[in-house]
Amino acid sequence: MIMDSESSSNTAAENNINSPVIEEEKNETDINDDQIDLTTDELWQKTGFQRILGGYFYKYILNLAVMVFGLVVVAVIIPEYILPYPEALGFQSIVSTLFALMFTLFDVGIGSAVTRFVAEYVGRGEMKKTLEYIRFFIWFQMFTGLIQMSIIAIWGIFFASNMAEFAPMVWFFLINSCIQYPGMLGIYKSCLEAFQRYDRSEIIKFIQTVALESTTSLLFIMLGRWWGSSNPMIGDLMGATIGSILGRYIDDFFAMMLSAKFFADILKPYGISLMDTLVPHVSKDVAKNALIFGLKNMAQSIFYQISMLFMSLLQILYLPNYATIIGLMSVADTIARIIIQDMPTKASISEAYNNDKKNLTDYYIQSQFKWYGILTFYLTLEVGMLIPPAVGLIAANYAAAAWMVPYLLISRFFIPPIHFSDSVQQGADKPEYAAYSLFVQMVFRVIFFTLLIHPRLIPSLFDGYNYTVAYLLADLPSFIAKNIFAWWIIDRKIIKVKINVWQTIITPALALIPLIPLNFLFLNIFNRLATNTIIAISLALIFVMLILFVLPILILFPALGFLGGWDDRQLEHLKNAGKISGPSKFLVMGMYKTAKWCFEHTPLRKMGNKHKIPWKKADREAMELIKAREVKLLEDYSIKKSN
Repeated sequence: MIMDSESSSNTAAENNINSPVIEEEKNETDINDDQIDLTTDELWQKTGFQRILGGYFYKYILNLAVMVFGLVVVAVIIPEYILPYPEALGFQSIVSTLFALMFTLFDVGIGSAVTRFVAEYVGRGEMKKTLEYIRFFIWFQMFTGLIQMSIIAIWGIFFASNMAEFAPMVWFFLINSCIQYPGMLGIYKSCLEAFQRYDRSEIIKFIQTVALESTTSLLFIMLGRWWGSSNPMIGDLMGATIGSILGRYIDDFFAMMLSAKFFADILKPYGISLMDTLVPHVSKDVAKNALIFGLKNMAQSIFYQISMLFMSLLQILYLPNYATIIGLMSVADTIARIIIQDMPTKASISEAYNNDKKNLTDYYIQSQFKWYGILTFYLTLEVGMLIPPAVGLIAANYAAAAWMVPYLLISRFFIPPIHFSDSVQQGADKPEYAAYSLFVQMVFRVIFFTLLIHPRLIPSLFDGYNYTVAYLLADLPSFIAKNIFAWWIIDRKIIKVKINVWQTIITPALALIPLIPLNFLFLNIFNRLATNTIIAISLALIFVMLILFVLPILILFPALGFLGGWDDRQLEHLKNAGKISGPSKFLVMGMYKTAKWCFEHTPLRKMGNKHKIPWKKADREAMELIKAREVKLLEDYSIKKSN
């Protein structure tokens, strides 16, 4: 693993004006996005990092609505009026975990094949193969979904109902099994991501999270509580849990219809209708490729689900008040996971790597690491300092989740590079490497969960042992272990991993310094003014606005610019991402302008460009992909017209 953007040999080459590589780059026409005034659709269709960055920022302002909605709903409405039972969330989590292994086995891991293969063939312009991979997933999921529902129904009715540990949860099992049919409700959203139309996929995610999932979930929880209260044999808690599970299933149908509408619009320029995706015709090589890839990918899911099943049993047997702790932890984890800001890279990696564009692949990886450093460092500091005090004051029965957040932030900090490593391994058609990496993680996870939770091991050595703290930190060693192994195997087997230390670690860390005293000032204001719930909620919403809008424009991005945390090409990407970031355009352009002004007026600008992420060869390969795709689509059109 190379911990810099340019090796010493590259530096030497740059100093040698006779270097053939440099001469080639000098004579190569730059293909910056700014050379032509591209429309929004053209920027989305153009291969390059602006699609990844634009896809992330497209959802940025949408996240504000999600966070505001979540803060009000999760911290106020649900605890006070809808679901005053943390145990219900705990039961729902346990039920999902118990059957996840079986769902994984029957899915055969082909879900990831959609992004992997569709992205590759769309990149080549081969739409016939693209359609066949979509069809295979749809019909495979519908047939296997029926089998899974039948197995769970038989087991639940004839066996689980006679087991003391599971009898109270039989109805939870039966209703939860419904999510496996038709099993393909998310296909068109996945296709939008495979086509790298993240503007459309992010709209769907936003609508599903805020307007559909939350609405149906709240509605069915209320219906469940009414039904349970009317039937003493059911009860309020059981009725609420059943309603919550059912509500999270119903919204998927509405999301699928919206996804289908968007995807149909994307297919029109190719002369393809949505009905073409439902034709039950798939060639043998497509089925074979999807199944082989899926089987390789499934191994990691099996490791994961087996370990999760084992840990669920540990929690049920040994964790005191396990349902309450798991329920509270799920709320705290929702807050802590704000710092997990993944970018949609799998399709881009697949398009580049599988079409032998190694420089473009390398550029995507280095650029993704840069943004991991910026986003994760910043959000960890802000969420850790500002959010828990507000949650502790306004969350009623869930207020105990507030103190859990800082512990969870420690481990969640290491999750984004884990997700990114999975995207690289799967996008590069090496899902078995992701399985090896996950196996390492699960081994560490099982070992540390057992050591920290089993009462006869580490807990027996300490009086007053805090099981909850141990439970919150038990994941940390496994996340670190997987990161080390996953990026080591990528570096050895796929592509040399280069991390631009200056842009990824040094400048993002230094840019946080002015935020720390400001955060203490905000907390002091909050502690003085938050005398009741209404004021506390209002101040919490102001904190969210500051974190997402004000501080990035006025402090974080200007500080990065002043410290030389950019290079000229990365700023161009930020500008072009702003052009296609939809509702977030005003915000991204604001961050771009303040970052650019400070970068252009700082004495450290040369330092930033000296530690640049090399981009010329990557741009050249991106243009090669664009030209090859255009040629293929033109050939297919000519053949279709002649027939």
